[in-house]
Amino acid sequence: MKQIDKNMGYRRIDILEYDPNWPLLFNKEKKFLQSVFLENSMNIHHIGSTSILNMAAKPIIDILIVVKNIMDVDKKNSQMIHFGYICHGEYGMEGRRFFTKGILEERMFNVHVWQEGRMDILRHLAFRDYMKNHPYIAMEYSDLKKQLATMCDNDIYKYMDGKNTFIKKHESLALIENKMTLENIKNSLLYFHVSELKNLCVKLKLQESGKKIILIKNILYFLETGKIQYKPKIPDVSKAKSGQKIALEKNQLILKGSYKNDLKTRNFFKEMIGNHFHFTAFGIDWIENLWLEGKPPTYLEFANMWKFEYEKRQKSGSSPKEEWMLIRFCQNYVKNHPSSSKQQMMESWKLERKKNLKIVSNYFSI
Repeated sequence: MKQIDKNMGYRRIDILEYDPNWPLLFNKEKKFLQSVFLENSMNIHHIGSTSILNMAAKPIIDILIVVKNIMDVDKKNSQMIHFGYICHGEYGMEGRRFFTKGILEERMFNVHVWQEGRMDILRHLAFRDYMKNHPYIAMEYSDLKKQLATMCDNDIYKYMDGKNTFIKKHESLALIENKMTLENIKNSLLYFHVSELKNLCVKLKLQESGKKIILIKNILYFLETGKIQYKPKIPDVSKAKSGQKIALEKNQLILKGSYKNDLKTRNFFKEMIGNHFHFTAFGIDWIENLWLEGKPPTYLEFANMWKFEYEKRQKSGSSPKEEWMLIRFCQNYVKNHPSSSKQQMMESWKLERKKNLKIVSNYFSI
């Protein structure tokens, strides 16, 4: 008889039909795990086959915890042991912490802990969502598991090897589909008001400050990488010193803290550019990007950039910024429905916005 590994090895492999109690067991254990990991925990996900509706599975709940600092997880080992968990460390996967509750046939929970930003997080979540979105593939996976369970003689390694080809194939497809989904989510997020984006950031435990496009980029970056994108800091070289008075001169640097979009500055630019000068979003963005790079421009450099952009846009026309979804929607609506009234256009906008808010809400289950 082959030796039994107390954690893996030979144990009875039972593939059961879907049990609606599995999500309930997850939610109960999630509350306990939240109390253990506290501030270090960013998100706790139900993954694996028990998280997929109507999927046949081993009756073991797989849980994925995303943390800020993986090294701090080890400090919780004694607390996890006290509540019935076995601590396995990395258990063959560098950077992971793995815990199980129960032994052999009595195993109830597998807890996988990863630090934010690991590709493993996206891989697990993408595969889960892919199975949820493709029931016929989930059914194929269920049948494969049942077949392997009858053939592997309770050898968990043979069972896992038998699933490997299927998982790798559909994991790749899941990651491709996830990327396409993110494009759709980005488009839908453009319909949100800034206050709604901030509320979503709060729910996701992301930074809630910044312009609309910054908030959207932060959400998408988190979905793609699992990492929080912190607001970039403007270096001191781009800032005016406290109390420093800076004259409006062509070769003077435009510094944060001294530059103002006021009448005096507007008239100064009109002298260099012409009476058609006005403050624009593209001008403000240009200055802020250079501040972040630590390369503040001079007033003359700004004037030359503005003249170039203005002439280019006069010739080829300009499009509203990506985040100005209402303007873009109205322009397209007028183009495609020239005889419609303003009221009809705004009703269509409301319906389109409602549809896209629902897409995001369903994606995040909020």
